[in-house]
Amino acid sequence: MKSYLNEFIKAAEKVDIFNLLEGERKREDLVHEAYILRNKDIAYKLKEKEAGII
Repeated sequence: MKSYLNEFIKAAEKVDIFNLLEGERKREDLVHEAYILRNKDIAYKLKEKEAGII
């Protein structure tokens, strides 16, 4: 089993899959952060509407 893992790591280094996976994780974090900010903005606008500001 260990030799399979070593072979996978060698192959992954050749195609730089670890950086690709890290980039995907960063993209997912940015998308998640965008949703959080959007939801906060929506909640803020709803509070303004309820308060009669808008």
